[in-house]
Amino acid sequence: MKQVFVDTSTWGALADKADKDHASALQCRDEIVGECKLVTSNYILDELYTLLLMNVGFQPTINYKEKLDILISEHVLDVIWIDQDLAKRGWDVFEQYNVDKQ
Repeated sequence: MKQVFVDTSTWGALADKADKDHASALQCRDEIVGECKLVTSNYILDELYTLLLMNVGFQPTINYKEKLDILISEHVLDVIWIDQDLAKRGWDVFEQYNVDKQ
């Protein structure tokens, strides 16, 4: 099954009806449901919960986290846990592919 990495801005747009990209995020979600495995990281989720807390409040953030927990338990969403080794490997790739932008 194809995988789609979901970043903070997309999660935020899905969760917040006032977000300028809410409608397009819903359309995108509807197009890939059942066709793709969703993937995100613990860093993205941490950032998302802070974003939602600031934009929609505490209880809606808790409610959205519970929805994501269901997606995780149903294996619709995989969370990549960023540890020190993976963060270092990511930085190494960043440097390797961006050295020409100095």
